[in-house]
Amino acid sequence: MARLRQHVGDDFVQISFIDMWEMFLVVLVHKDDHPFVRGIRNGSIALGVMNVVGNKGGLLLEFSIYDHTFSIMNCHLLSGAMKGEKRTDQMGSIMK
Repeated sequence: MARLRQHVGDDFVQISFIDMWEMFLVVLVHKDDHPFVRGIRNGSIALGVMNVVGNKGGLLLEFSIYDHTFSIMNCHLLSGAMKGEKRTDQMGSIMK
């Protein structure tokens, strides 16, 4: 977070952070907008080995500001040219 702070300065406030293994989501808002942030929710779903290990899966972070809702998703899916159907299934699980 210190390196991020070097780039954005002190005018931004972290409203949420979520991680799972090597996936990360962080949301910063300008300090003047911070009082208007509402409904911060986050979640994660592990889809790795036996749907328990977090090396595959997704992170979701949702919040509202000024009556606009933002949903931010980060996902790391199964790789391989022949595994498109499984990736589609994984996205379905994340989007539920």
